[in-house]
Amino acid sequence: MFEQAIYDYIKNNFTVSGFTLKFGFGDIGEDNQYPYIIQNSLDADGSRPDVCADNQFTKGGIASLQWTIYHKNISNAFYIKRQLDKFISAIKKLTFDGKDYIVYLTTHDNSTAGVWANGLNSEILSKTLTYEVQ
Repeated sequence: MFEQAIYDYIKNNFTVSGFTLKFGFGDIGEDNQYPYIIQNSLDADGSRPDVCADNQFTKGGIASLQWTIYHKNISNAFYIKRQLDKFISAIKKLTFDGKDYIVYLTTHDNSTAGVWANGLNSEILSKTLTYEVQ
């Protein structure tokens, strides 16, 4: 499944100098340490986020994904988001469960910022990725 493939690839390969990054799905808990990156899969219209535990959100080689970066410092969250955006845009091929995923097009959909009830700042990066399974 593409969502799991890209999650694992980012978790295992994405680094930002000076930060120890943590990764997860869904929502962040009050006891999670920052900086923390959450990946969600989105319905085609971006209205329904869900954890990437089911391949039903990938339709015909197109995946709409969202990453939320949490940090106490909004400038740090923004910096990590920019680095993640560049990292994802450079992905051309992923291998997962014996399948190769060729990524053809990555488009930037949206970026927003906010403050959560737990006091952490967030930066959200949403992208649509077009891919083919080989």
